[in-house]
Amino acid sequence: MIEKLYIHQLATVDAEDRWHLCILAQKYIRRVLRFGSHDVEKPQLYEFDYTNWKERHLAIKCPTTPVIYLRFKNTGSEDMMRIILAV
Repeated sequence: MIEKLYIHQLATVDAEDRWHLCILAQKYIRRVLRFGSHDVEKPQLYEFDYTNWKERHLAIKCPTTPVIYLRFKNTGSEDMMRIILAV
């Protein structure tokens, strides 16, 4: 059910908005990222490796070096979502 929510919310983000999210992410982390392209692919499932576990999430892969991924996280409120940044 939660994955369906993520899919729905990410599906509504168009290419231009995905690009703007990647630009905002760069400003947030205050790290110089090189953008290889202006094209940001549609969200896909990616596996994220943490210290003691792995998780699969639907995420936006920004066309940057190093690569950054953006995914939504439900905050428990219908009108608010957090964007999680993975570098």
